[in-house]
Amino acid sequence: MKILSVSLYNIASIEGPFTLDLEAEPLKSVGLFAITGATGAGKSTILDAICLALYNETPRLAATKSTLSINDGTGEVQVNNVRNLLRKGATNGYAKVVFQAADAKRYQAEWQVRRARGKQQGNLQQETIQLTNMTDNEVFAENRKTLVLEKIRELIGLSFDEFTKSVILAQGDFTSFLKANDDKRSDILEKLTGTEIYSQISMKVYELSKQHRTELELLERQLAQLSFLSSADREAIEKQLAADSQQLKALQEELDTLKAQQQWYADYHSLSDGYQQAMAEREKAIGERSAQADRFSQLSIIEQLQAVKADILLQQREEAQLQLAVQQLQAAQSEQQRLATDKAAAGVEKSTAAEELAAAQSVYETAKPAIDKAKALEVRLAEAQRLLTERQAQQQVQMQQLQDKQKELLAKGESIAKGEQYKQERQAWLNENENSKIAIIEIGAGLAVPTIRKHGEALVKRFKNATLIRINPADSSLNPQLGVSIKLGGLEALNQIL
Repeated sequence: MKILSVSLYNIASIEGPFTLDLEAEPLKSVGLFAITGATGAGKSTILDAICLALYNETPRLAATKSTLSINDGTGEVQVNNVRNLLRKGATNGYAKVVFQAADAKRYQAEWQVRRARGKQQGNLQQETIQLTNMTDNEVFAENRKTLVLEKIRELIGLSFDEFTKSVILAQGDFTSFLKANDDKRSDILEKLTGTEIYSQISMKVYELSKQHRTELELLERQLAQLSFLSSADREAIEKQLAADSQQLKALQEELDTLKAQQQWYADYHSLSDGYQQAMAEREKAIGERSAQADRFSQLSIIEQLQAVKADILLQQREEAQLQLAVQQLQAAQSEQQRLATDKAAAGVEKSTAAEELAAAQSVYETAKPAIDKAKALEVRLAEAQRLLTERQAQQQVQMQQLQDKQKELLAKGESIAKGEQYKQERQAWLNENENSKIAIIEIGAGLAVPTIRKHGEALVKRFKNATLIRINPADSSLNPQLGVSIKLGGLEALNQIL
């Protein structure tokens, strides 16, 4: 496993986005380099980003008590939760690691965390991890975090504990190692190298050794309390043991013989019982055979008939087929007669239809000129109908126009009648007031100025020194006899009133 690049954004003390490309110069050509900087500059944050992307854990949070919690939005988050590594005030962050696995392919592991609704006051959401095969350009299909982490561990070949003891050495552990005494340094080395198991094995071996040593001492004390036999007693016991062995052997042989005899006796009784039962069944069978003699004779006859049974069945099937064939032949003959009758009837109908067709053709030939003439008349009738419709529409338009003209003519007639009446009244008034010094000009609605001027000039010539009064008939409140007088004579008065 080889780390190729590290990228992070809003993780701990690094705002980012920040990328450490180990394949770019000058890092690509150097075999060893150091990450230096002031306290809080983000040196350990880079190592945290690597562990976050690959294992969703970090060394700095591994030793924190999991019982402590801090407030976050509307809830609480344990202090050793990796989501707390999101930079304060940030709404989202990520850590990416590109590495080359044991299969020589490039992979990118990406760890992300965000706050709800993209707001600083939003609750921290669950972190997500994604694995991408950059060589084959494929995304690991499984989106469950545990399965993605198992796949990453499989590709790297190291667990988080092994990774932090062989690839990444946490800064705090290294400082403790440098400042510790021999015993403490031994403990730290055991934690860093994973050799604490050997101390545990040593302690277990010591405990087992102590236990076995105690048991040995107990056995030795018990052995010291034992007394040994003399040679004579030992020889007597050995002789007695040999005699007892011989006697045991003889008794064993006698027991085997008795067991064989017992087995033979049991077999004999079993066979005897079987024989008696077989004889009884034989006698019973002989009796049943005598009683069933008639049935045996019938069976003999049946066995003889079995030989010709197939021939009889074949004959019966052939007879049945023959009867079926005869029935089918009769039905076919009946059908043939029916078809012959239908054929004759169809011939008569055909002749009749031919005669009717000839008659119809003759009638059609006779009526054909009249039909053609009727078709032509239908065409002319349709054209005449169309012209009639158009003429009716035009007549309606003309009638409407005529009505409008009549209304206009009636209105003009009424206007002329009113004008004649007014003219007569004016002439009568003029005759009565010929020597008067008052001339009246009436300006009606709709009269043009030239027309008014023409009548005014005539009045001026007639009444040279008259006072002109301008009256507008539209003002019904003005009394003609009380009109406004303009004491000017001649055309000057006319121009003034106009």
